[in-house]
Amino acid sequence: MGTLISGLPQNAFTNFATGGNIRLLFLSDGIERIYMTDGVSAWQAGIDPPAAVPTFNANINGSLDASANYYSQSTYRRSIHGVVGNGSGTSAVMTTGADPNDGIRVNIPAETIQSGIDQVEMYRTLGGAAAFFYEGRKAYTGSAITYDHIIADSALGASLKTDNNVPEARPYIRFFGGHLWLWGSKTYSTGTVTLAASTTLTGSG
Repeated sequence: MGTLISGLPQNAFTNFATGGNIRLLFLSDGIERIYMTDGVSAWQAGIDPPAAVPTFNANINGSLDASANYYSQSTYRRSIHGVVGNGSGTSAVMTTGADPNDGIRVNIPAETIQSGIDQVEMYRTLGGAAAFFYEGRKAYTGSAITYDHIIADSALGASLKTDNNVPEARPYIRFFGGHLWLWGSKTYSTGTVTLAASTTLTGSG
């Protein structure tokens, strides 16, 4: 038998659940974030939002409103499952130029990302508005890239969702009715504490 996941706490209770037509095995020990595996690769459930916001790079040729204010957000996506995380923070205001410079190129900074993330999805506001709508996606592996906001406001897609939460660590899991259910809690002794001469408790683990 090969090792599917390494680095989990030793001697920890682990519960398993299989996901119906999803064909995944879910693992939870109540401490670590839930893992899932297809027997070849393993991923942590949920996707953390980008730590940094998109920043302005340049005005380029596009189809946005001329001389209008826009804001941008990015999200991470794992294309093998079609899972998308929550959005980054909101960029600083970015202003388009007069036609033909009515597009905006933004910087997506380098960042350490979770296993399996391979795309960044981009959202932006309408000119002068506050709500974010989907514009497109681009390959992303953690290295800095740029993205071009060039699509007309009228052609943007669905609004940005804000409820793609990371599952809590729970020891008991079951897959039922098309959903993964998590519940319970369990006490573990996973570290040590030392009482120093100053009577200050210092924890480890």
